[in-house]
Amino acid sequence: MKKNYISIDIGGTELKYARMDETGKILSHSSVPVADSLDGLLDEIETVSSGKENMDGIAISAPGHINARTGYFYTGGALVFLNETDFGRMVEERMHCPVSVINDAKAAAAAEVWKGAMQGVKTGLVLVLGTGIGGAIVLDGKVYRGCSDAAGEVSMIASDWIKPYRKGHVWAVYEAASSLVKRYAAAAGMDPAACNGRLIFARAVEKEETALRVLHEFCADFTSGLFSLQSILDMEKTAVGGGISAQPLLFEIMQEEIDKAYAPFKGKVPFQKPIVVPCRFGNDANLIGALYHFFELYQK
Repeated sequence: MKKNYISIDIGGTELKYARMDETGKILSHSSVPVADSLDGLLDEIETVSSGKENMDGIAISAPGHINARTGYFYTGGALVFLNETDFGRMVEERMHCPVSVINDAKAAAAAEVWKGAMQGVKTGLVLVLGTGIGGAIVLDGKVYRGCSDAAGEVSMIASDWIKPYRKGHVWAVYEAASSLVKRYAAAAGMDPAACNGRLIFARAVEKEETALRVLHEFCADFTSGLFSLQSILDMEKTAVGGGISAQPLLFEIMQEEIDKAYAPFKGKVPFQKPIVVPCRFGNDANLIGALYHFFELYQK
């Protein structure tokens, strides 16, 4: 008999959930607005998980700094009510079944390692361009978590080695998808609230000069941080996800900027030119990766 699992992706505004089998196939899925309190979130998880036949476990991905072995939240990202909570244990006590919890960026990387762009890759990097930059390192074919489950937090890489190390001078300020919108809005004289990534790429496809210039600047700054990571990790490839990764033009411009930046160093540095590919999974990545982490935790 095939086993069934509930995989849950807790976002800042939405809780997505799916019934999945042991192969990672999504059998059914839906979403609800995420609760705004700890008790409310626990109630919500109980509601979306109850009544499912042959449920063999619950796999959860969420924002924040999470102990992936115990499900303890050191911080909950935007969901501050999850700070310093033993959330995995709380869900287990409610649902009386095995539960796993993993950071959402690490879940996205796990999905790519299992069945996506990082399948078979020994050393690599997964970057998710969203509100910040979700990062995960792949070492020896597995998502590397570090000593406190915080490895791969590339949002905090210094973007200027001359300026003091401050919040406004880190990579995420320049490379989050939200920063692309702010850049374009400022250059085009628009209200940022009236701008989004789809608009920018649509105008870039139409060869609008401002949109193309902003995208090239965005990708050049991305390349700067990527080269630092490449020199340290010696990656086979980097997979890029997030909403804007659905745009083929993004990767065309990224490649142009990577080629341009690497040309003066070719043959003079030991690291190879970074290879950048799109992530395979979009909105389902965290659901799939959370289940893969569940298997890592309980099927050893």
